[in-house]
Amino acid sequence: MKKRIKVFEAGSYPQGDFSLDRVKEVFSSIENPVGGIFSHTSKWLNENKSPVNVGEFSNFEIKGGDVYADIEFNAKGTNYYNDGILKGVSVEIDKNTNKLLKIAVLPVGINPAVSTAEFQEDESGIVIEFEEVEQVTLAELLAALKLLTAEEQILAAIQVIETVDATEANITQMSTLVSKIWDKQDLALFIEKLQSQGYMVEKTAEFSKEKISELAKGMNLQVVEFEAEEVLSPEQLRAQIKSEIEFETKLEAEITGMKKIIPPALQHVVEFALRESAKKREEIIEFSETEKVSEFEKITGEIKSLGTNKVFSTYFQDVTEFEEKNEVANDKERIDAYFK
Repeated sequence: MKKRIKVFEAGSYPQGDFSLDRVKEVFSSIENPVGGIFSHTSKWLNENKSPVNVGEFSNFEIKGGDVYADIEFNAKGTNYYNDGILKGVSVEIDKNTNKLLKIAVLPVGINPAVSTAEFQEDESGIVIEFEEVEQVTLAELLAALKLLTAEEQILAAIQVIETVDATEANITQMSTLVSKIWDKQDLALFIEKLQSQGYMVEKTAEFSKEKISELAKGMNLQVVEFEAEEVLSPEQLRAQIKSEIEFETKLEAEITGMKKIIPPALQHVVEFALRESAKKREEIIEFSETEKVSEFEKITGEIKSLGTNKVFSTYFQDVTEFEEKNEVANDKERIDAYFK
């Protein structure tokens, strides 16, 4: 299967400026077909695997600042295309030689538009891969900034401030920014002063487990770690309750069924075992290489096998009809029974 598709366009990218002359240098001298792979090379290198070939690109043509080429899919690429897996294409260029190395055919979920392409480099540090940067919201950006180190956050802030147009800036917001910078600077000076006097200054929220254990040991305290309680959603809570009720019903049914198989003298013991094993039904025990079940499943399974054992069920066929009698005979009845 052959398709004609746009693979690149001239423009300025985070990877560098790709003027029309540079675009011509990259694409106009291609003589042999260029390999088409599923997803970028770096994605495969990260998994220590070789890229999957889906076809070849050839017949490159530059129209204005746009570059077009034919993609001849192989059998795998044709199947991917027919299944709707493929989204578009993204080039890989050697930034030192301006040579086109590969063209990645991108899966659904990764936008191929080169107008806002993002590059990633492989282990050699020379390959430019073009993919579209997903537009993030302000809230997402601010959340991401909080994950950076203090130094990285300051560098990011400097980059942002450098791009701010003073003629469009809000004076009140700028004043607030300057005030916050002064506050941070004052705090940094206080911390530096305390440290110069031999004091340890650390944020307790940033203490490691080891640090907390060390401090506790010095104060003869014991550190106990608690697991955060999982908060279930209403749907999860309903599902959990439903599961518990269904299991309780199953447990009572198993006990009732057991009493039709097990002799009365042993029923209370087996019932106790069933109820105790039910409490640990989530724990899987390896009884053999092929049998890995919970203790509850093991006991109920053994009981069922007794019920299907013809010798056992014949021997105890009348026992299951017994009922416990709590009547206590009086003295006269016992004496009469003795002389009869």
